[in-house]
Amino acid sequence: MPKTFSIPPLEAGGRQLFIADIHGCFYSLESLWQKLRVIPKDQVFFLGDYINKGPHSRKVINYIRELQHQFPYIYALMGNHEEMLLQADRSGLATRTTFCERLNSGDLLNSQQQLDQEIKQWIQNLPLYFETEHWMCSHAGFDLSSIENLYSNQLAMLTIRNFPYLSTTARNKKIIHGHNPFPWQEIQEKLETHASIMGIDNGCVYAGQRAGHGRLICYNLTDHELISQKKSIQDF
Repeated sequence: MPKTFSIPPLEAGGRQLFIADIHGCFYSLESLWQKLRVIPKDQVFFLGDYINKGPHSRKVINYIRELQHQFPYIYALMGNHEEMLLQADRSGLATRTTFCERLNSGDLLNSQQQLDQEIKQWIQNLPLYFETEHWMCSHAGFDLSSIENLYSNQLAMLTIRNFPYLSTTARNKKIIHGHNPFPWQEIQEKLETHASIMGIDNGCVYAGQRAGHGRLICYNLTDHELISQKKSIQDF
């Protein structure tokens, strides 16, 4: 698993777009993508947790892989659920099967209960974070307790929650992440106040279960706006 790789400068007229925590909600992703009207100059960053909980894990991953063939700047990060899947796969047939059954992602397995090899390789090659001159992103955030921990604490990038912003360690860069679902109003307030830490997971998969949740969000950093899609009925 690579930690990261370089992001080219944004082309004139392009946007930087961030989407987090799809969790098997394929039809919600498809509807959101249609709203975005992505052009080749845009850079799109998927922040992990493509799988589990929702019913269409395989479709979500294959859709993102297809977008990477269609557009030049489609980037995807590792989420803790992808890492958990790899761990279960390494543990053998029984653990792998139980994991996928428990988390509603049996569609990732073939008739022999094996993980699709192309999907497995794609997941294994997902980096942990991206960084530019002005921002950095990971699935969950960063351990900002020291500059040494910023990049070495891989577990934090996958699982940390509610971390404070320390401008010296972050070098005054905006941090964009998913993993921890926030109510829609709270995400809007962060946008309006230009928060240094921008959590964009609204828990699309939790529609009808948690108040204020249930949207798949795209954060358009370039135009400073949120584009959202309520959970599709086909993802319940």
